[in-house]
Amino acid sequence: MLTNFQNKRVTVMGLGLYEKGTGIEAVKFFLRQGSKVTVTDLRSARELEGSVRELVKYWTGLRHRAKGIERRAKNSKPLALSPKLAFVFGKHREEDFKNADVVFQNPSVPSESPYLRIAAKRKIPVVNDWSLFLARHTPKLFIGVTGTRGKSTTTALIYEMLKYHHSPFRPNRRMGKVWLAGNLGASPLSFIDTYNGEPIVAELSSWLLHHFPTVKKSPNIAVVTNIMNDHLDKYRNIREYIADKENIFRFQKRGDTLVLNYDNAATRAMAKRARGKVVWFSAEKQLPRWVPLEDLQIPGAHNRANALAAAVAADAAGVTRRDIAHVLKTFRGLPNRLELVRTVDGVRYYNDTTATTPEATVAALATLGQRQITNHKSQITKNIVLIAGGADKKLEFRELAKYVKQYCKAVVLLPGTATNKFKPLITNYQLPITLVKQMKEAVKKAHVLAQSGDIVLLSPAAASFGLFKNEFDRGRQFVDHVRKLV
Repeated sequence: MLTNFQNKRVTVMGLGLYEKGTGIEAVKFFLRQGSKVTVTDLRSARELEGSVRELVKYWTGLRHRAKGIERRAKNSKPLALSPKLAFVFGKHREEDFKNADVVFQNPSVPSESPYLRIAAKRKIPVVNDWSLFLARHTPKLFIGVTGTRGKSTTTALIYEMLKYHHSPFRPNRRMGKVWLAGNLGASPLSFIDTYNGEPIVAELSSWLLHHFPTVKKSPNIAVVTNIMNDHLDKYRNIREYIADKENIFRFQKRGDTLVLNYDNAATRAMAKRARGKVVWFSAEKQLPRWVPLEDLQIPGAHNRANALAAAVAADAAGVTRRDIAHVLKTFRGLPNRLELVRTVDGVRYYNDTTATTPEATVAALATLGQRQITNHKSQITKNIVLIAGGADKKLEFRELAKYVKQYCKAVVLLPGTATNKFKPLITNYQLPITLVKQMKEAVKKAHVLAQSGDIVLLSPAAASFGLFKNEFDRGRQFVDHVRKLV
């Protein structure tokens, strides 16, 4: 594992569109190290305009600061800076992988990429932000959360619990910085140069965990919320997907803790491969019983499981149970996850754009639909107008179709390969199905279909690529158009 990148030729594969995302932070890191950076991305220059502008601005600032340092310290060694920052748009070139000293893999790049195979064949190191960070630092408290669903909410809850526990505004509490990192927070490269051993809470997707074997480190408290079929468009099979997930505990030590979901068969099976202490949580068996689920502010059975996972992990990290209970009573959820946007003419509009699998949309329908059970008939009213569809990840939609039949009065479908699979499964349900081309049209149509007392739910059950920059862009567009409704 390289640690000195001065004058090294670095290829960053996948710049991305996130302002503080992995790709942008990687380029900034390597520029600070004095590397020669080539950024390559399949998107066009126009699509990446904002990201490129940010990097050019950052590089220009680095160069100006370096010149000032050199003028003030003529006798000292000058700050080494990259003489080159190159961009390749709309394609990847073999030479950028054959001639590199290091290849940085963005999480969106599948590990089976032929360009990564070119690098591997030449024994060129392939890294990501976590392998770089962990090669330099070993946090005393590192809580990592992975799983197919519930990662973000569980991570946010643990972070809030640690933050509240160390709050400087409470008596006898010392001020303590806690870093929120990974998919939910910042890339660790954004604080790699200033990190001083503070606790880290990180949401870790399978992509981020892929390179943990390079440094043979895992979080000392690892949480696996559940395992379901997902990302089969980028993994050859479910076994490969689970193998990456298991990197979150593969390199733990005996004194470390692994928090597992007893209600999920795949996570139960992980226990026999654990190196540290296994602690279980279960929404079905109500374990542990000390967690005040009756005071939970976020709705749904899936969020009960998330709360239990977070409570068990925070308890293992030394947070008092009183502090854990306080956060569970006050936490009101994250944006883009069953987020109530507003109510218009008695219709509630929910943004659940992070539901990128059929199982996630099933959970959303069950959560909102359960609230419509009448005391007299104990029947569920079909009052949900569902906005769904998008790009397929080679997933199965038959179970979701059953829930649509039970809970939905109408379905509005965005274009994509997943829509092509899903629509035939619900065409015989005698409910209106509308195909639209963009989010503005979807919101307008749902607005027309819904009546007072109904719910309009964006819960796509599919990926966003093709029509949107990412799932959060999809959610932003939904929220913007809902706010414009009169």
